[in-house]
Amino acid sequence: MCFLLPQLLLNAIDFSVGKTVQYTCLPGYAKVPGMSPTLTCLEGGVWSEALEFCKRKQCGHPGEPVNGKIISLTNLQFGSTAEHSCTSAGIPCEPPPDIPHGQHSGRLLSEFHYGTAVSYSCQPGFPLHGHPSIHCTTRDGYSGVWSEPLPACGGGLRSSCPVPQIQHGRIVAARSAYSHRDTVTFECEPGYAIRGHREIQCQPNNTWEPPVPVCLTCAPPPAIPHGTHSGGSRDSFSLGDVVTYTCASGLALAGGASLSCTSVDGQHGTWSGAVPRCQGRARLCPQPALAVPGTRDGHSCGRACTHGEAAHMTDFIPSQSVFKTTRRIYTFFNIFLCIKCLFGSALLEQLFLFDAASVSITT
Repeated sequence: MCFLLPQLLLNAIDFSVGKTVQYTCLPGYAKVPGMSPTLTCLEGGVWSEALEFCKRKQCGHPGEPVNGKIISLTNLQFGSTAEHSCTSAGIPCEPPPDIPHGQHSGRLLSEFHYGTAVSYSCQPGFPLHGHPSIHCTTRDGYSGVWSEPLPACGGGLRSSCPVPQIQHGRIVAARSAYSHRDTVTFECEPGYAIRGHREIQCQPNNTWEPPVPVCLTCAPPPAIPHGTHSGGSRDSFSLGDVVTYTCASGLALAGGASLSCTSVDGQHGTWSGAVPRCQGRARLCPQPALAVPGTRDGHSCGRACTHGEAAHMTDFIPSQSVFKTTRRIYTFFNIFLCIKCLFGSALLEQLFLFDAASVSITT
């Protein structure tokens, strides 16, 4: 009888002479071709020779990652590990820009990656201005750009133009000096629009033609009472932007509904046209009619006319006056009350020119 083989998990516990067992390869391992995966229990209680009939599978090469490299790889068999590291060296740059009357040291290179540097030199008679070297770098971690500013060749007795300045904008591929026929291209900061020519050229008289453009923006349009505009909460508006005003429910818009961002002086942004306004009047109810003859608001006026009750006499006496009532005066005021009760305050105002909104009486 043979004892249980090590590292085997079998249901059988009795292995008599002549009995065989068969191996199955674990995941990640493959059977060796031509090798029998069985063992036999021999006389003497021993197993036949245990050969290596399973071997580790082999993986393909993992390859170099984008903007990275493999720094450790033991082998390509199952269970092996590879270690990578990232680098900016894989970020490419376009070829370095050319400068008038000069050349750079990368003329013979076909590729330029992050960290690559080139140096500029000038033709005889054109001295170099600025730092001679630039290098490939990145602003966003993905795209390569060349450091600025570029050097320039020229100056001395030759004509040169001052470096143009633009507020809220920049020169694309700026240089430290410019000579005759050099050109520059401008771009504005986000939220600003360029007014003028985007590209200008250095002239023999050391001026730029066309003139340097400007980058303009408009401040938020004015707010109006009881109304809103379509610009929302934006902080700035570019030339040509249009906003439209609307009024609260029940109010009408007076004036043009829209304003556009423009410029009058070519230096500052402003909103065109007059700012509209919201206007409207509350609807007034008409004077109520007499409910029945001798009544108003559905209440009888007879008692006030008969007995001279002066409960509402405050509507017909100037507020700055104080009266001591007597029977005669009281009777006179009863007439007022009757007119008011039957025909309303409007008639009293027309007859007696009293201010119906500010009168009082004391007794």
